[in-house]
Amino acid sequence: MRTLNRLVLSLLLLFSVLQSPAAWAGITVIDGDVAGVLSHTKVKLEFVYDGVMVGDKTEADYIAEKVAEKNAEEAGLGDAWLVAWNGDRTAQYHPKFIELVNKYLGKKTDVQVSENMVDPDMIMIVRVRRIEPGFYSYVINRPAFLDLEIELADGQDPTKTFAMIEVLNAPGSAVPDVRSRVGESYAKAAKDLAKWLAKKGA
Repeated sequence: MRTLNRLVLSLLLLFSVLQSPAAWAGITVIDGDVAGVLSHTKVKLEFVYDGVMVGDKTEADYIAEKVAEKNAEEAGLGDAWLVAWNGDRTAQYHPKFIELVNKYLGKKTDVQVSENMVDPDMIMIVRVRRIEPGFYSYVINRPAFLDLEIELADGQDPTKTFAMIEVLNAPGSAVPDVRSRVGESYAKAAKDLAKWLAKKGA
């Protein structure tokens, strides 16, 4: 009985770890220096997905697998899934990321971030390196996670990089809808990055 109780307790602890997002995404400066970068207040933001991994697969392999799997369930379902997979970035994830970066930077700085910023004095390039979409079942759930590489460059001379930043394991939610799981990862990454920059980049 004791062995069984220990096994049940261990499983419950494992489930809670897998279902509960970490409190903070791992943020590290990997090159350059962020001190003083927030003196640049007009920031143009760009998202880049070149070479992104989805789980342990290339995005191309992940898409091919998902489209084939869903079209096998019902003709056209996979094609609709692909439209949503690509469309969610511009319709859901990017706007939420920008909204939260502006919200949390705006509490401490005069920085404004936009994909359409005219005559920017800094460019923020968000390279999405890994999307872990997570999963949901009745027994065990896993939240989504997101890895980003952020380049801060001179708005007048984009070849001049101020700093390169890694944002690792930004946690999403563990709900049935993959759009919500991944969307929460973008939101968490934006919130943590902005709060971190507000402290380090002033």
